[in-house]
Amino acid sequence: NVATYGGNICNGATSADSAAPTVALEAELEIAGPDGTRRIPIAGFHTGPGKVALQPAEILVAFHFAPDAHPQVGSHYFKYAMRGAMDIATIGCAAYCQIEDGHFKRLRLAYGVAAPTPVRAPHAEAAAEGQPLTRATLAAIAEAVVADVAPRSSWRAEKEFRLHLIKTLAQRVVACAVERAGGKIL
Repeated sequence: NVATYGGNICNGATSADSAAPTVALEAELEIAGPDGTRRIPIAGFHTGPGKVALQPAEILVAFHFAPDAHPQVGSHYFKYAMRGAMDIATIGCAAYCQIEDGHFKRLRLAYGVAAPTPVRAPHAEAAAEGQPLTRATLAAIAEAVVADVAPRSSWRAEKEFRLHLIKTLAQRVVACAVERAGGKIL
């Protein structure tokens, strides 16, 4: 209960609860250090397991999120873990979508614990673009996401189980984001 959002990101853990939503929302990070302040995108900030793009004596001081004027926007995050609280994610999934006239205008889908670093799912995102808000589109997103992830087996879960979660959560989290945007999956 004394952790910070910045500390959660700077820890470099792919399982950080804030990592996937921050990636899906395309945050820009403001970093201060002895040489001044710089801003970098969250994409690429995680450079490996437990590693981030901070230089010695630098500190993350702010997150910047671009405002979205699109009228039908929604997002959602879900963490699957073995226990309900105080547990590291087995898989974390975040979605952000813009919908228009019953179709996906834009989808951003990101995962934690689906690869060595938090990752976006460009194949899954492309499978949604311009498509109707239907269960068939959700199924296509779930199939396409397999090309975007590289889960591993660990004592928390086997690779095959993580892949099942990744595909299942793609559909569940995207459907919730659509609902929050004012749409409905048919």
